[in-house]
Amino acid sequence: MRNKANRLQHSRKVRWSRLGFSVMLAIGLAFILLFIPLKVRTVSILVPEQTLPAVLMGRAGQTLDLDLSFGVALVHATNGLTITKSAAPTVNQGNVLTYTLTLQNETGEDLTSAVATDTVPVETTCLRTFAPPPTSPNPVWTHNCVSPSQAEWILVYFPPFAPIPLANNTTNIFTFTVRVDEPLPDQFELVNDTYSIAASGAIDYFDAGSPVTTIVNAPNWAITKTVSSETIQPGEFLTYTITVINDGHLATSGVYTITDPLPDHTVPGSVSIQAPGFLDGTTVTWVLSDTLAPLGGTQTLTYAVQVTTPLTNGETIVNENYSVTGGNVFSPAIGSPVTVTVASSATLVITKTASPDPVQAG
Repeated sequence: MRNKANRLQHSRKVRWSRLGFSVMLAIGLAFILLFIPLKVRTVSILVPEQTLPAVLMGRAGQTLDLDLSFGVALVHATNGLTITKSAAPTVNQGNVLTYTLTLQNETGEDLTSAVATDTVPVETTCLRTFAPPPTSPNPVWTHNCVSPSQAEWILVYFPPFAPIPLANNTTNIFTFTVRVDEPLPDQFELVNDTYSIAASGAIDYFDAGSPVTTIVNAPNWAITKTVSSETIQPGEFLTYTITVINDGHLATSGVYTITDPLPDHTVPGSVSIQAPGFLDGTTVTWVLSDTLAPLGGTQTLTYAVQVTTPLTNGETIVNENYSVTGGNVFSPAIGSPVTVTVASSATLVITKTASPDPVQAG
């Protein structure tokens, strides 16, 4: 019985001791929170227009105040972490374009985490990414096209298996390829302006690069028409000559179609069309597949049609809405109206007079 009483008394002492420790710990924490202020400062940054972390999306061009506890600073392209990009000045539509990203760490410290992203222009599709070989001083990077619209590189720092950080005073060069859409307008400006690097060591860093523009070469249509005469007699034939021109910076490719609706006051059954053209209803049509060279390649076609009779002198015959489309060209071309004026022959009129008027009988 005595041993049981001793154990009970000891258990009560332990419980009171633990309770006292918990109370003292709570009082101590409250004292720290109430009387020892945390080191907090507010930093104002101008949110850049390029790619932003998700927390900053929608704040481009605004001044954002960030409360950074314990003196952790946000550094934007001022303390030595920079990302730049280059690409060819021109590219043909449908071809592969290579971008080169240059990442420089001159922050004064080794960085142990980093993510570089590049959202490609909407007129392109991300194909493949590349990174420098993982031999000192280059770290290990995982990289790929995470979607058709974005390339990504992630630093792998995991000692002892991946022990190399993004070392101070080093440069890493990434490349990636995209497929340019087709067709696109000739001399289209392909702008890549959404790429960035975020990294951290003792503090955090972020930089967004400047836009890079590449001009796209593509074919472009122009179409004109002439007529054999500016005036016409009813029943005569008009001969139209159509010229299509590729004035773009790339040759045409594939099938293209030229159409020309017959104007009013003409006879569809009288049409004579240069081969391989044909009459589709009342529309003169050519379907062709020859290649027209850039900067002036031409195709010239003709057809003749009879004007109806009779027609009023001075009436006009307007030929419009003729066009060319296809050939891997972004937009069709529509020609300007061509007008012919009807000049009818003079009308013979017979009149009679009598004299004297009136006349007497006999």
